[in-house]
Amino acid sequence: MVDSVKVGEAVANIYSDQALTEELIDEFKAYITISNEL
Repeated sequence: MVDSVKVGEAVANIYSDQALTEELIDEFKAYITISNEL
């Protein structure tokens, strides 16, 4: 199971210098949902 909080923080750090788009956020949420279902 993926720790979505830690993954989210890592992603936020990676993209901290870039503008987050709604598309990216939606894709990330979908990734977390799929990962938690595995």
